[in-house]
Amino acid sequence: MYSLIKITIRILKILPLGLLVFLGRVIGVLFYCFSSKKRFTAYRNLKLAFPYKSSKEIFLIIKRSFTNFGIMIMENLAFEKFIDRDRELIYVKGIDEFFEDIKGGHILLGIHAGNWEFFNAFFAKKYRYAILVKKQKNKALERLINEIRERSNIKVCFSLKQLVKYIKDNYWIGLVIDHGAEDKALMVNFFGALVPTPQGAVYLAKKFEKNIYPVFGYRNKLGKYTIEIEKGLDCKNEDLEEVLKKLNTIYEKFLTKHPENYVWWYKRFKKKKTLFLLILNDLKTGHFKQSLTLVNILKELKYEVKDYVVDIPNINRVKRLLLELCAFYTSNKCLGCMKCIKIILGKELYKKVSTIFVDMVISTGSKMAPINLILSRSMGAKAIVILKPNISPDRFDLGIIPEHDRVIASKVVNIKGALSFPFTAEDDKRILMERYNLKSYRRVALFIGGPLESSKLFFNNLKVFVPQLKKFIWKENFHILVTTSRRTPQFVSDFLENEFRDFLNTDVLTISSKDSSSFIVGGFLSLAEVSFVTSDSISMISESLSMGKTTVCVCLEEIFTTHHINFFFSINNIVNFLKPPYKIEGLKEPSYSIFEYNKRVVKEAVKRII
Repeated sequence: MYSLIKITIRILKILPLGLLVFLGRVIGVLFYCFSSKKRFTAYRNLKLAFPYKSSKEIFLIIKRSFTNFGIMIMENLAFEKFIDRDRELIYVKGIDEFFEDIKGGHILLGIHAGNWEFFNAFFAKKYRYAILVKKQKNKALERLINEIRERSNIKVCFSLKQLVKYIKDNYWIGLVIDHGAEDKALMVNFFGALVPTPQGAVYLAKKFEKNIYPVFGYRNKLGKYTIEIEKGLDCKNEDLEEVLKKLNTIYEKFLTKHPENYVWWYKRFKKKKTLFLLILNDLKTGHFKQSLTLVNILKELKYEVKDYVVDIPNINRVKRLLLELCAFYTSNKCLGCMKCIKIILGKELYKKVSTIFVDMVISTGSKMAPINLILSRSMGAKAIVILKPNISPDRFDLGIIPEHDRVIASKVVNIKGALSFPFTAEDDKRILMERYNLKSYRRVALFIGGPLESSKLFFNNLKVFVPQLKKFIWKENFHILVTTSRRTPQFVSDFLENEFRDFLNTDVLTISSKDSSSFIVGGFLSLAEVSFVTSDSISMISESLSMGKTTVCVCLEEIFTTHHINFFFSINNIVNFLKPPYKIEGLKEPSYSIFEYNKRVVKEAVKRII
């Protein structure tokens, strides 16, 4: 392998510079065309750095970056041919001011932009110069590169111990800051994301009282290189994190000006601790609550979470059919393309989602599922769907689906009931108590939904249940909080008002059609010891059990849907079922919180895809 590379180099030395550059461009274009994984990584990294840029602009930068990389390969293979003409090929801004007044060596800190091997050789021609390198997997290539470096008077160090010797001997030191971050590296903001940033250069500068000079180079329009050297940073009395912030800011400005000179397919953001989330909201409160619950679970994974909420109302049957058809055909080849979103859902929505970067797209319910899949493929993001989608769940990166839906697939995690928890419950409780001037009593909460099978049976049984509930309240010395839902029929709401408005132990009575304040549910659950919920409301039963409340499922009608029957079976051991004649006694507390159970299984699943 070594001999083959040497022969190749000898041949390349014979070729004119123009031809070498042309061959480099060809290599870069081929690399761009056939390296889909690196192209994908480059797109994601660029979109994070420049979310406002269009896909067309980003792919153009990627193509130019690959082309520059191809040229750099040819330059390095014919290294000596190019470096002999360094005076005409390399222009350094600020070199006179930089070196004239400096005694002794300091640290030059760069990133993977331009041709760093060229820049090292250029500095080594003028000053005593040492670099720290990482050992390569390809030993033949490593041997060849290091031979070229040594012929250029560069001292090559493979360990910090070796490098320190040269620092003490006042050598100039060349390091890069954008790779090789150790696991315990500080998380520093870089293009809006917390990224592990190597601190070795700053540590050495502080320890040996050296200045750090940020350096970056780029290929200009004439095919030559320009090296820019920033003013030195005196780190002696500076906080480590503050210096790293300054350095990242400097390189952000440079990359904004010259993005095509950077190796964007390098996994610079792979270990970032910022998660960017897109939540698709179909304006159904229950669905949105479940999406927000997942967001709160993600925050517990020690990530900085930034979320965008996009409201998507009015999906009619025609639009839904078209979206499902597009979702069926969507794939990773759709990266950067959102034409179907623009055509079906309109330019306004397209503008919102095309100018942001996200790591995950989250949606709840079948209506949002095809949009989730289309957007996640277009953005190169992970797709997480909550509740059973109308598309194969294995098309998504993660499906969070209740046990009672009986969906088993490789990318599905099953939860009990709904993924919901009133995280604002304490605030809701405070608002509720202030609004209604409530005192400290023992309370029960009554949540009334609506009939699924028979309105008549539902209402007749409600008239039997309410007197029994009042007896229980008097006997146990409880006060009561009563509310309805958007599905509650008007005649049921009227009945409840007649029964509880003048009831002595009624603290709060709200009818959803008159008062749909967001603090009602969380406030009721926080104040109540026992929750009575009609059997139609899976989400409300789930929320009550999530808070560990003694929960009574009030069966006002016979429910025959498989969906509900499976749900009741999955929570049978932690809920109280109350049927006619509604005698309330011997209520059992749940042995565990379904939220804690759901949180555990969801966390484990999410960790696998981050």
